[in-house]
Amino acid sequence: QGFIKVKDFFPYIYTMAREAYDTGISLCRPLYYEYPETEEAYIYENEYFFGSDILVAPITTAAGADGMTQKEIWFPEGRWWSVSTNEMIEGPCKRTMTFTDAQIPYFFRQGAVIPYNPESVMNVTERPDRLVLNIVSGADGTFNLYEDDGDNADYAS
Repeated sequence: QGFIKVKDFFPYIYTMAREAYDTGISLCRPLYYEYPETEEAYIYENEYFFGSDILVAPITTAAGADGMTQKEIWFPEGRWWSVSTNEMIEGPCKRTMTFTDAQIPYFFRQGAVIPYNPESVMNVTERPDRLVLNIVSGADGTFNLYEDDGDNADYAS
């Protein structure tokens, strides 16, 4: 668990890329964009938002002899679903968590609606007739999916 496949996340990535095109705010965003008054948003500089609803805290140190890595993570206010450990974490808090080398520490904001491609999709150019919605319950949330033909410049208008 915790392994991200780009093809699975592509509906979310493509939508956030469109948002970046429209607003000039990058897909990968420093924490202080959302929490400019909070000191931890500057201290935990290797954490970032991936789009509007995913907090990422990549492992940047070597694993121990047991293949595990401990990482201190700062969670902003709100509740965050740990995809790797299947638990809800109440922020704001700092928490030391342990991960295998196959896990990527990423967390969905409570209320998030994260669209995935179904497993049958083999590449990002496929347009499935259905999507898988990962919904983190407990708060209201919305998601406006962006789609286009993918083979012309109509996106500009």
